[in-house]
Amino acid sequence: MMKMIFTVLLSSALLASCDKDGGSKDIHGQELQLSETDKQQIKQTNTFTAKLFLEATKDLKSSDNAFLSPFGVSTVMAMAYNGAGGDTKEAISKAFNFDQISDEHLNAYYQTLIKGLPLVEPQTELSMGNAIWHNQDIPLKPDFLKVNEQFYNAKAGKLDFTDPKAKDVINDWVKDKTKNKIDKIIDATKQEDLAYLLNAIYFKGMWEQKFDKTNTAKADFHTASGQTVQADFMHKQHTYGMLTMGTTGIQAVEIPYSNKKFSMLLIQPTDAASTDWSTMKLDEFMNALGSEQASFSPVKMDLYLPKFKFSYERKLNGDLTNLGMGIAFQIDANFSNLSDRPSAISEVKHKAFVEVDEEGTEAAAVTSVGMVVTSLPQIPKIRFDHPFIFVVKENKSNLILFIGKINNPLSSETKG
Repeated sequence: MMKMIFTVLLSSALLASCDKDGGSKDIHGQELQLSETDKQQIKQTNTFTAKLFLEATKDLKSSDNAFLSPFGVSTVMAMAYNGAGGDTKEAISKAFNFDQISDEHLNAYYQTLIKGLPLVEPQTELSMGNAIWHNQDIPLKPDFLKVNEQFYNAKAGKLDFTDPKAKDVINDWVKDKTKNKIDKIIDATKQEDLAYLLNAIYFKGMWEQKFDKTNTAKADFHTASGQTVQADFMHKQHTYGMLTMGTTGIQAVEIPYSNKKFSMLLIQPTDAASTDWSTMKLDEFMNALGSEQASFSPVKMDLYLPKFKFSYERKLNGDLTNLGMGIAFQIDANFSNLSDRPSAISEVKHKAFVEVDEEGTEAAAVTSVGMVVTSLPQIPKIRFDHPFIFVVKENKSNLILFIGKINNPLSSETKG
């Protein structure tokens, strides 16, 4: 019997910039309501974020950048997990850190985040979408479709995969969910395709304190390859949260978005000029977020950060195989709860876009007017002019939504 295949697709777009329309007037939002089980699973999700990021970037060229949403990856794989059985389900569970939580609580956990995260901060645009497009000639199991619609709001649609226009339906969905930042995720559909499971996540945040464009200037950025390039560096003297965590070899600066509900963490080795990142324990740092050990202290500083804008694309099959779920891609995979037809995952594909610039809100600009520079010689200069990692997280839960690495801020596209 022919083995049916299904594909897992992810698209992410992040813009750290200003909402030109001024955003919503509602500045309060709704805090995430998290159970103790949810809080523990967020730690597991962040640990997965670190291990997937390290796996996906271990072969990253010194001239390239990386950007992905492990949270998006885990969300769509949780959907696929509902269709898995036997050894395949166990392998996915261990790879994605689903093994500390019941299936019922796992689905409820993602439901809480999918519904709650977009409501946290009205002036920050965060939207998530999930979908299942499947072969019109091969039914998927009703329970699989029901649980994914109930908990992941994943609407199912049937397509004729022999029709060349089927790909356009899927790509148009991606384009809509990412606000035109990603316009294509697949090139064609095939008769043997069983289904496409999709996740899209879009984020547009305004800095609480914008960078003044008149302070942006060319300066040296020392790339991972040892080359020096001229990048546009934003500059701001302000009080930001700073953390030097000696046990992990990490120094981090936290830049909040509007109303401090979300923030970007800028991460580099404690020796910023070091080319050896092997001693930097990113997984330990991620797991410690929100704890007393990882408490950020307010430090008035001169911050220099390069502007960057790039797209990233990577097939994650090899990375996920190395994390232990290779069986899901093999002929003996067990997705018996998804379809009566024997099936396996053909591809886990991730595309992402990120842009970071000076923009912020009008309110933040007003707030910054009253700042006075005092004791200038005592203010440290924090320059992110060597390769660094950046993270976007929700601040109450410390859930990491995106993670990326800048090797060269001038690089505009990476295909892994």
